[in-house]
Amino acid sequence: MDNLDTIQPTIILVFGATGDLAKRKLFPAFYNLYLDGRMPEKFEIIALGRAKNSDELYRSLVSENLTEFSRNKITSKKEFELFAAHISYLQNDIDKEESYLLMKQKLDAIDSSFGARANRLFYLSIAPSFIETISNNIKKLDLAANPEQDRIIIEKPFGYDKNSAEQLNKLLSKNL
Repeated sequence: MDNLDTIQPTIILVFGATGDLAKRKLFPAFYNLYLDGRMPEKFEIIALGRAKNSDELYRSLVSENLTEFSRNKITSKKEFELFAAHISYLQNDIDKEESYLLMKQKLDAIDSSFGARANRLFYLSIAPSFIETISNNIKKLDLAANPEQDRIIIEKPFGYDKNSAEQLNKLLSKNL
């Protein structure tokens, strides 16, 4: 039995989507999973970054990065376009609550289009100094309020040293 049939709709939010990790590792991994048939039937990837981008411009950047960094190069324009249709870009200023309100609206709209509350995977590909602000806002707006469906992934390094890692762990234990 293939367990992909049981995977619920999923939304992946990538904080730091214009950074090096997203370019070299995350989006190539998502593309490879897609090509291998390992993504849910209903999924969306929301790329979050400070830079001003349109969905089309960001998808073009993803295409360039896949050509350079993915183990599966783009061999079919149609196949890439099917994958890219699941990617949207949302300009995000992590210090402003308005950015999280827009994120919430986007999540609600996607849930509505899926006909169900989707799983939410928050991937924090950002410097440790931003984790507190992001986690506080995620909690404040209940964006990851369902422990059955929501996950927050924090890219290493986790803190700058042992003390800051312990402080982050306390903060996240309290917030999430």
